[in-house]
Amino acid sequence: MRRLELGRVSRVPTLLICEETILYEVSATDADSGSFGAITYSIGSGIGSLAPVQFSIDQYTGRICTTSQLDRDEGPNHYEFTVTAIDGGGLKSVAYVKVYLDDINDNRPVFYPVQYAASVSTQSLPGTAVLRVSAFDKDVGQNGKVTYRIVSGNLLSLFTLNRDTGVLSLVAHVHDRAGTVQQLVISARDAGGLTSLVNAMVNISIVSGTVSPPLFEQAQYFFTIPEDVRRGSHIGSVRAINSPGHSDSISYTISSGDPNGYFAIGVSSGLIQTSIPLDHESHPVVILDVQASSGSPPAYSSTKVKITISDINDNTPTFPTSSESILVPENTEIGSVIYTVHADDQDSGANGQVQFDIVSNEDKTFSIDRTSGKLRVIGSLSFETLPRYDLKIVAKDSGAPQLSSTFTLIIHIQDESDNAPIFDTLTYRVEVKEGTAINTRFLQVRALSQDSRDNHITYYLRTDGDSANFGILPESGWLYVKSALDRENKDLFSLTVVASSSEGDQRKTGTAMVRVCITDENDNAPKLSEDQYFFTIQENIPPSSSIGRILATDRDHGINSKLTYRLFPAHSSFQINSLTGEISSRVTFDRELQASHQVTVLVQDSGTPPRSVTGSVYVMVLDENDSSPTFSNVPMGKELIVQVIEGNQPGNLVTTLQAKDADEGENGTVIYSLAGPWAQLFSLHPTSGELRTATVLYRLERHEYELTALASDRGHPPQTTSLAIHVQVLSSANSLPQSGSNSFTFSSMEGKAPGSIIGSVVSQDQSSRANGQVTYTLVGGTDVDGRFVVDRFTGKIYLAQELDYELGSHYQLEIAVDDLSTALPHSTLAIVDINIEDRNEYAPQFAEDPITLVINENAAVGTSIYTFQAVDKDGSGPNSQVQYTLLQQTPPGNFLHIDSMTGTLTAAAVIDRETTPFFLLVVQAMDQTVERSQRKSSAVTVRVFVTDENDNEPQFLSPSVLQVMEDQPISNIISYIVAQDADLGENSRLSYRIKSGLGANKLRLNPTTGALSIVKELDCEEQSWINLTIEASDHGTFRRSAIQLLHIQLIDVNDEVPTFDKKLYEASVLENQAAGTQVIKIHATDRDQGLNGLLRYGGLVDDSFSIDPVTGVITTSQSLDREQQDHYQLTVYAKDSGSPPNVATVTVSIKIEDENDNKPMFEKDVYELQVPENQERVPLFTMKATDKDAGENGCVQYEIIEGDASGHFQIDRNTGVLSTNSGLDRESVPFYTLTILAEDGGTPQASSTVSVHVTVLDINDNTPAFPESSYTIEIGEDSAVGTVLLKVSATDGDEGSNGDVLYYLSSESQGMFHIDQEGRISTVMSLDREKQPSYTFLVRGVDSAPSDPRSCTARVEVNVKDVNDHSPHFVIDPLIVNISKHTSVNHLVATMKADDKDFGANASIFYRFLRAVSGFTINSFTGEIRLLSPLSSMSQSERTLFVVATDQGSPALSSTGVVMIHLREEHNPGLRFRRSISNIPLAENSAAGTSVVKIEAQHPDGSHRGIFYSIFSGNERDAFTIHSNTGRQRTHALTLPLGGLPELFGNPLKVRSQDQYALVRIEGQNGKIWEPWMMRDNECSVKMKMEKSQEWQ
Repeated sequence: MRRLELGRVSRVPTLLICEETILYEVSATDADSGSFGAITYSIGSGIGSLAPVQFSIDQYTGRICTTSQLDRDEGPNHYEFTVTAIDGGGLKSVAYVKVYLDDINDNRPVFYPVQYAASVSTQSLPGTAVLRVSAFDKDVGQNGKVTYRIVSGNLLSLFTLNRDTGVLSLVAHVHDRAGTVQQLVISARDAGGLTSLVNAMVNISIVSGTVSPPLFEQAQYFFTIPEDVRRGSHIGSVRAINSPGHSDSISYTISSGDPNGYFAIGVSSGLIQTSIPLDHESHPVVILDVQASSGSPPAYSSTKVKITISDINDNTPTFPTSSESILVPENTEIGSVIYTVHADDQDSGANGQVQFDIVSNEDKTFSIDRTSGKLRVIGSLSFETLPRYDLKIVAKDSGAPQLSSTFTLIIHIQDESDNAPIFDTLTYRVEVKEGTAINTRFLQVRALSQDSRDNHITYYLRTDGDSANFGILPESGWLYVKSALDRENKDLFSLTVVASSSEGDQRKTGTAMVRVCITDENDNAPKLSEDQYFFTIQENIPPSSSIGRILATDRDHGINSKLTYRLFPAHSSFQINSLTGEISSRVTFDRELQASHQVTVLVQDSGTPPRSVTGSVYVMVLDENDSSPTFSNVPMGKELIVQVIEGNQPGNLVTTLQAKDADEGENGTVIYSLAGPWAQLFSLHPTSGELRTATVLYRLERHEYELTALASDRGHPPQTTSLAIHVQVLSSANSLPQSGSNSFTFSSMEGKAPGSIIGSVVSQDQSSRANGQVTYTLVGGTDVDGRFVVDRFTGKIYLAQELDYELGSHYQLEIAVDDLSTALPHSTLAIVDINIEDRNEYAPQFAEDPITLVINENAAVGTSIYTFQAVDKDGSGPNSQVQYTLLQQTPPGNFLHIDSMTGTLTAAAVIDRETTPFFLLVVQAMDQTVERSQRKSSAVTVRVFVTDENDNEPQFLSPSVLQVMEDQPISNIISYIVAQDADLGENSRLSYRIKSGLGANKLRLNPTTGALSIVKELDCEEQSWINLTIEASDHGTFRRSAIQLLHIQLIDVNDEVPTFDKKLYEASVLENQAAGTQVIKIHATDRDQGLNGLLRYGGLVDDSFSIDPVTGVITTSQSLDREQQDHYQLTVYAKDSGSPPNVATVTVSIKIEDENDNKPMFEKDVYELQVPENQERVPLFTMKATDKDAGENGCVQYEIIEGDASGHFQIDRNTGVLSTNSGLDRESVPFYTLTILAEDGGTPQASSTVSVHVTVLDINDNTPAFPESSYTIEIGEDSAVGTVLLKVSATDGDEGSNGDVLYYLSSESQGMFHIDQEGRISTVMSLDREKQPSYTFLVRGVDSAPSDPRSCTARVEVNVKDVNDHSPHFVIDPLIVNISKHTSVNHLVATMKADDKDFGANASIFYRFLRAVSGFTINSFTGEIRLLSPLSSMSQSERTLFVVATDQGSPALSSTGVVMIHLREEHNPGLRFRRSISNIPLAENSAAGTSVVKIEAQHPDGSHRGIFYSIFSGNERDAFTIHSNTGRQRTHALTLPLGGLPELFGNPLKVRSQDQYALVRIEGQNGKIWEPWMMRDNECSVKMKMEKSQEWQ
């Protein structure tokens, strides 16, 4: 079987990874086949860490995936774990995996604090730093870099904000801004663009330069408090004082330093107290920033308060796991360290110092160092005597009281000589999600049999308390879930898996521990500590003041139990700390506007999907005496004018004053008093407000009195409002002269329409006067608003405006009555009193509906709960007097009472919350209009919640007597202590403890769950009853507790086990003895009596021995062969006769003595070895012959007896190592056959021989060689591609790949040649001598050795021979000559010159005319053309000469040129071709008939008539045709293979239009373009480019 190899796993960068994301795929290879090569993968723990639950691996593909969303900010930034690959044979390999999480910008900046306050003086200079805002971003790097900006409030540009540091500074003078408050809103933004959801609110007071802020008595305060103080405990106080001359009250706030909300401060007292439980381990020191403020706007100062939270011993030492198992060989030396125990205590100092002790080590086999935790072996170990130890190790701290925890270490003793199955690991660790479906498989364990005779293994679980939830498939070893798992009930299971194999009739077993860690699923919603929360807050305290804390818990674990708090929906007046649940104010509350608030808090965990719970919070605003009484008789700022008739007796009612105070209780109770110099003449009732005369008033003495009425509340300090009253004394009718004046009194109901008649001032005698003789004029009175008018002639009083009692209840008019009926006119004054009667227009109104109230449980009878104040807008008197009635009370009863006059709700009886947790009331307010049918009323719904008081002791529900079997295992829960408390919240949360009791050290009581479990073994013989005193205590402020006496009876079981007189029996017997030979006698005793002590022996499953069940004598059952088995490990039992019986086992070790009855035997008949040549002395192989005998009978020695005559080899006689004496030469001797002898040391000796074939392997020690050092070859340039030039061959003396030669050409071959592996050099491209006449390059021969190959080279020279492949080429074609017609005969007219790119005769050119010419002659060697006859006699066509240039090649090639001779004396308009030069691309293999180009000529006048076209030259192969009328060219041949018609590309096509010519040139061969000749107007040149077809690519 070959070891498997696992591929290397590299760094895996990730982002915020979603669930089921595939990260990486590991791959392991195994050279084995079949089941041995089948690989499975699993994730294991990393170095010092458990396997992360965030990842899973496909056991077959190795694909690593995430199981949940990863968050670098809330969890670790990297994970480390191992991946184990195991094959079907049990071999494994491990790779170490690190997963790093790359940060993404998924967090917004968060301000702390959110509210900032500071003050600056008007004398502050620009540049002054005011304060610094701070926001934190959980991200890292650029994502966590925060910048700040002012969002709003800086309209006057008084401040600037440093965007990086958050420092706010003054940038302008503020000397003209005294007494103002600047409110800024500042936002924070990270580099990724995310902004803060909640912006910082900054209030900056600008105070006068003469105003100094409060000054703290100390620059810094220091306090120390233990971490276990109760919530609300006083820590200390801070104090600040105002500067001299300033008496404003000082307010204190915690401005920063306490994001968790541990502390609160009294707003006016400066007293610091705890608001939530403290924890030294998480926050040993808290430094608060405390601000003091006074004045309006406030001036601020600050101080530091350092609070040290001292440690108490509240943490028990904790082990990484509750149990562990290890495997220790039984031959471990005494004193060896086999394990190191670790425990951690989070406390400090002595409270965190841990010491270790072993509490279950009766036989003193192990010891532990109390400080380091190192566990050592101090006694002998024996698998046969005791194969397993369960050590209980306790870790104790040094605190007071001392706390401890227990750790179980299971030690398996490994039998050194046993063939029991062995697991691939001793301890398996696996994680299973809670809620996993029943029958789900989660781990496959594997064990290997050490006995080659039996590979069949079955598995089962050892029965104990933890195994009930799981099962195992006996054949495959797959563990599966058998019953539902709930992490909240149990999160760790320790299973013992047993692997069993058969050895004859005897079973061999091996064990392994499986630790199943139950991982959390988000299956629990958060739970609030109370269903409803009731808090109070004083009105007028500044924003950000603490109100109360919401407490919720979640039974889940990790991220699933991380809770966040928020208000749902968000509230404008309240805010909540998302982490601590602390509710604080966002505004300053005014009770008079709203006395109670209700908000809903949503608590959500961080699981996926999240779970949440909501709760109602009721906040009552407590009253502060901040409202003054207000008089309702007159508008604010007006004076009250009342009249009184003189002469009335004392006690006459003048008016009734009414004042209202919006405050509550005593703060809203109004009392009246009088002030002023005339106050003694009147009396004012202090509660009813009735103003009466105290004496008789006379108008003659004083017609008007000025009084000041004072309305004061009963608050501390009281608030007072004054009202100026003018009491006018009116003359009575009896006192006025009858002839001079009259008085009238009328009444009118408010609300009458204008125009209504109030009354008439006409007397009876005046009514008889003629019309117009008596007139009436309104001359005075109290009607300043003109509500009344008087008819001048009738004396009737009319209403001019609608009357409103609430604006005025009494008016007096003075009307002058002028009588003109007599000779002597006279006048009288009529006094008219008009009383306005109030109409009941308004019903009383409550300020809010519904109203939520809170009363403490057990509040004293008469305790004031709330004062209702319904407002009636009617005037004074019964219409506005309100009485209150309790219409409905649910549940019914006489618990609450309301005062009908004051509206005060009080407790009428002691209220028990457990019986009546709340009330629902309907309160009615009704005015007291005289007519009952006209009375108006309104009602309000009132919810009164009763808050809990810790007034109930816990009550036990669990039984007080238990029966427990004494053999219950350790850690088993025997019962649950259950008690309940009728109170609410913390008052009902219970903790349990064992207060006292004999045997209490054997049991443990979980303080939270009440689970009573076993921590030490129970023994009925030692103690049959355990009597405990159990205490259950609640968590109220003043704790209450209850006691239960718990009696536990231990039920006896047959627990005395037989004991052998030896832990191990040892014996020996000679092999080959007859059956029935006695070997040994064993003996055991049992402390039990009767049948429980009657023993029988048995248990032998080996057919080789038998035991007498009564005597214990062991004898042989057959002849024994030591070579088959030299040692027997027998397990013998002694079983008592109890029911059920107890069994003890002991190991009997029997050694079989040897006889020399075997000879040495080699493992193989023939050995095949290989050795490289030229090696120095080297070991080749270890010969192994085995002799089954023992001692000297089995000692084997070796010798070479044949096959090495030259002494090239030697063998070690004792070890059998065969090696060479010197280097071997394969070329001399390639093969050896050796004969090896093996003989033992017995008497007589026994021996055997074996053949060894040694093959000498070749090494690359010879260099290839060419027979020639250089080669020269000639080849024609027209040779076909693939023509073989030369075959070379190099030889190499080595063999195999070392002698196989490969051939290569050097780069100088320019890719024109190729060499194959046979050494044949051939052309790969067409040769062109005109381009390159020769090539010189190297050919290299290289052998095929796998490393350090050898090579040789030879020089090759290739000369290219010329062939006639170029036609002559005219230098100028056509040649245009302009001469005079008088040119003399024999004159040299022109020289037609042609070139040929070929060589030698192929380039030698002769010239001739194409056809016979009469007037000219041409030199055949030079191409000179001379005149033979006068030009004047020749036509233009006779002056057009066609010259043929022919080379001397074979076959000869030629081309035709044109010479055009023009006479200077003649005008030759001729035809003209277009001047443009066309470059025409033409694809090779173009189909016949393809249109190529259109050639166009024209007459001088631009016409085209009568023009015909033809190709007269350059088209030797008829590749092109031209249409005679249109000039359009087309291909004629089917294909134009590139390079196939070289002459086609050497000369241009000559196109003729009558006697005019054009050239058409074609681009070909390797893309070369022949430049056209410069032509005249009647010349045309066309380039055609031949493009390669796809076939050549």
